[in-house]
Amino acid sequence: MKTLVAYFSKSGVTGECAKKIAEILGADTFEIKTEKQYPPGFIKTIKVCRKEMNSGERPALVGSVPNFDEYDRVFIGFPVWFGTCPMAIVSFLEQYDWSGKDIYPFCTSTSTGIKAGETDIAKYTGQNVHQGLRMKNIKSLDEEEIRRWAL
Repeated sequence: MKTLVAYFSKSGVTGECAKKIAEILGADTFEIKTEKQYPPGFIKTIKVCRKEMNSGERPALVGSVPNFDEYDRVFIGFPVWFGTCPMAIVSFLEQYDWSGKDIYPFCTSTSTGIKAGETDIAKYTGQNVHQGLRMKNIKSLDEEEIRRWAL
């Protein structure tokens, strides 16, 4: 079974968690990057994010996953923006055929859960998405919890 951990990370927090999850699972990684740069600072970023979400904008991405069809399981990581996954995740999801893939979402957030992200990922992939995992940061990542969740 071949596993991919794909993630979008503006501040680096989700990226740190994604790399640790990939290490625990022996998985490949792919960073989801947008062509446009989000502005520095929280307030400016959420203004751009809100505009994307309200308009349904799909940010253009840089690169794609080589040999995506070879992966059986895909873990999708993101910071929670306005209660769900960022539109960059939607752009990523719409690039691929998710038939037959097991999808495991995970998010970083200090307070908001992952349920809306799970629902949105299922909507865009048409697949049954496994229960997701929320963590605050790399320090809150528990290796045993990751193994129970993922294996």
